[in-house]
Amino acid sequence: MGYNSATINADQRTACCIDRRIAMASITQYVVRHSPRQADIVSDLLKRIHSGELVPGDKIPSLVDLGKTYGASTHTVQRAIVNLRERGYLETKSHGSSVADYPPHLSHFGLVFPPHVNKKHYFAVLEKEATELSSTTSADGMKRRFSFFHDDGRTDEKMRPDSDVASAVAEHLVGGLIFITPTPYLHVIARNNPGIPCVSLIGDAVPGVPNIRSSWSLEYALDILKAKSRRRVALLINIFRGEESVEEFIRMAEEHGMTSSPRWIHGIHWENAHWGRTCMQLLLHGSDTPDALILSDDNFVPHATAGIAMSGVKVPEELTVVAHTNFPYPTRSEVPVIRAGTDVRLLMKTAVETIEAMRRGEPVPDENVLPPCVEEKYKF
Repeated sequence: MGYNSATINADQRTACCIDRRIAMASITQYVVRHSPRQADIVSDLLKRIHSGELVPGDKIPSLVDLGKTYGASTHTVQRAIVNLRERGYLETKSHGSSVADYPPHLSHFGLVFPPHVNKKHYFAVLEKEATELSSTTSADGMKRRFSFFHDDGRTDEKMRPDSDVASAVAEHLVGGLIFITPTPYLHVIARNNPGIPCVSLIGDAVPGVPNIRSSWSLEYALDILKAKSRRRVALLINIFRGEESVEEFIRMAEEHGMTSSPRWIHGIHWENAHWGRTCMQLLLHGSDTPDALILSDDNFVPHATAGIAMSGVKVPEELTVVAHTNFPYPTRSEVPVIRAGTDVRLLMKTAVETIEAMRRGEPVPDENVLPPCVEEKYKF
């Protein structure tokens, strides 16, 4: 059974997944802003932790000693320690305070999603993979943890100062950000916060931000169908790709020794994937029908394959179907399909390891193109 994005409640996701420290950000910002001496202490201790002068487990001087160092009252120093403890940088025990075993700048990652993600299967499985990675440790022994943020949809390249992402960055609550799409937030953070490692998955390149993506493509799907000796190929594609996709796909099919036709190319939006059922019944009605089909989005698969089953066409004898899949989380199919697409586990693992390498000052490629994934029995 594949992972079902419909089981994730959007309100529960926001309430449960965003780290408690993110919610504290506005409070700590207020306190520091209205206590300059406390802000100096917090800033200096953060600088020492970030630079490696103070490492996880190192004991912090006593309140009295810190007061002498910074010329501040014990009360002011105590408030600074509480501030850093709330952010996850310090731990206080009976013997005093020390640098936390897993401070945010070394262990905490944020996934930044675009608005309206509750129906997209791909977004749901990325959350699931982040949750799986939360039980792993990095090469330097840091226990990874994740929070999920949501872009507010602005297009003017400005971040609300009270947004979750802005607060997390301002309060040094994350050690790296993974942008699911190249939103305006990514441009702003990359430009104004070079100390925060960022990567993007899919989309246009952003200067200084490594892009990690799968090499899954329509060409790869056509390669599979060509190996199956199919000649007449249809396509169900996301409608946002635009009209140019029709001519482009026909050209790609011809380059693979196949034919296609505008009437065999249907576009729907992934949020209205249920229309895939009707599209398939129209596509497969009559005598002039394709012998191959590419379902380019895994959200389409349950509905489109239901329409194929209702049409009475025999699969795979009369119609070979290649269905895009985010492995290892296939969506339901009502007919046999060849699953090919993206290895989400490898995608997330590479994104996290790239951020960790950037944090260590190691060179990373501007673009990392991962191999497409296909079911073992269909590899060629």
